[in-house]
Amino acid sequence: MKSKQVVGFSMVVLTTIYLLSFTLQTSVNSDSSPTMGIGAALVFAFYCVAAIILTPSSIRLWRHKVRQDHQFVGLGWQILLAVNSAFSFILIAMLLWFCFIALKTFLTN
Repeated sequence: MKSKQVVGFSMVVLTTIYLLSFTLQTSVNSDSSPTMGIGAALVFAFYCVAAIILTPSSIRLWRHKVRQDHQFVGLGWQILLAVNSAFSFILIAMLLWFCFIALKTFLTN
């Protein structure tokens, strides 16, 4: 459980840094549009993987007995669980929103 929480947290942070690296460019060049599309697809895929890793382990770790069994005790681990639970909720909301927008766009065209 500890490794899933650490890997999920690392994926979210690194993916967010990668996302910010190409979205904060001041000039958008038409030549770089395919590159930005591929970057956005990679970000979406990495966020999906992070949500798949974080959500089940975060939900299981909400129970005190499971935290004790996996030695997930201490202030640092509790903070990591709280942050990852928030990340998990936000990632699922983002993925559902994206699916809604994609479905809406597909059905209106």
